[in-house]
Amino acid sequence: MGNQKLIYILGYGGALPPLLLFLVSLFYPNLLSVTVTMSKVYGIGILSFLGGMQWGFVISRPFSSFDNGRLIIGVTASLFACSLFLLPIVVFIPILVLCLSSVLVFEHAIHRNTTELEWYKRMRTHLTLLLSLSFIPMFLQSI
Repeated sequence: MGNQKLIYILGYGGALPPLLLFLVSLFYPNLLSVTVTMSKVYGIGILSFLGGMQWGFVISRPFSSFDNGRLIIGVTASLFACSLFLLPIVVFIPILVLCLSSVLVFEHAIHRNTTELEWYKRMRTHLTLLLSLSFIPMFLQSI
């Protein structure tokens, strides 16, 4: 449980940067262009990280029938994340949330018939929701 506690702390702490960037842009409007760029970079980093985790699942155990899908999702998420950077923040955020949700749905589909990593599935669901919600203030500020 010690590792899970650290994973929870670090995982949930990962939702803080978009909120902090929003607060900076709110109190220092002259930094909006910087906070928007940093929010995009952070979102891209998270989506790429989730793609990389799919590869981690594949190489950490014997190959299964789901692993081709994991490898494809892993690469696609990273490539798609990079192309998102070119979009304005008002378009970027909804598409990012859609991508984060898609990876989550994929993970739940892979593990639907197993109780393995139940704590991870629950945490991933919470984190996807929390991270998505943490981008809402920046989205509202951009419209």
